[in-house]
Amino acid sequence: MITSRRRDRTLVFRLNQAEYDRLIEAAMSRGDRSVSEFIRVAVMSAVGGASQDRVQELEQRIQRLEEQLLAPAQPARD
Repeated sequence: MITSRRRDRTLVFRLNQAEYDRLIEAAMSRGDRSVSEFIRVAVMSAVGGASQDRVQELEQRIQRLEEQLLAPAQPARD
């Protein structure tokens, strides 16, 4: 996903191994492109900031799925 806004701030926090494992599992099950993206979306949602990047990403994914569904089926080759 390409974003037009530059992200130039870094946030650091510590987790124990169990917390880290749960975080990785949650990010992967949601299909996020990275743990960092998962955390950013979760934090921004928690503080009431709608994640425009996430909305844009979902719209793009929906568009790709629609294109795949509406594409003519490829005939089987013998």
